[in-house]
Amino acid sequence: MEPPSTTYPAPVVGEDEDQPGFWAYSALSNPWPRGRRVRERPHTLLHALQTAPLRHEPGLRTLRNGEDFYYTVGTKTANIEALLVQSVGEKIDIEEACDFCQQFQGPFTSCVISADLRHLLPTCANCHWGLKGKQCSFIIQPPAPHTAIQQTEKPGTSMTLQELDETLAKEILARDSVMAVLRSHNRRIEELRATKATMQASEQQDNVAGANLHN
Repeated sequence: MEPPSTTYPAPVVGEDEDQPGFWAYSALSNPWPRGRRVRERPHTLLHALQTAPLRHEPGLRTLRNGEDFYYTVGTKTANIEALLVQSVGEKIDIEEACDFCQQFQGPFTSCVISADLRHLLPTCANCHWGLKGKQCSFIIQPPAPHTAIQQTEKPGTSMTLQELDETLAKEILARDSVMAVLRSHNRRIEELRATKATMQASEQQDNVAGANLHN
């Protein structure tokens, strides 16, 4: 996978943010080639989650460089899945979190599951990251239904019109930011492909010229 061609914001450190941000929208739009291929296959986790509503911006335990995090996410399908579940799933109260998360392990601060898709992912997203799901205690002892933290009310149920407008503006800004990055990334890919084609054509011409000299 080619390195990103533009600056990616550093992920949030600490608790998840209530408003989805750059990395939540990136997880849903799925710009990674590996993730796009898997998403097209029915009965996969990414396929099942591609229309899920975003709930929060994932928080990491430690500071990560944006470009480095982008690359790391794209190296494994499990990492892409984990980031998406962390963005759309149900947070588990720390006292009821899996053993791994209670030991403050894994890249994410919170323990998050996809309750409706346990047949596809019986572990939390934190344990799934890096294909390390076997360590998750939820495989043997699933969390009780009541342990998920109460989610924020749906927009519009308790907001004033001004608050709703402000929230909508933030959501649009976050979405547009992601799309701008993706467009830049796509342009960079096309440039690299064109450069590769030119180099291959030049190499072929050199080979032909060399062969003619030997004749």
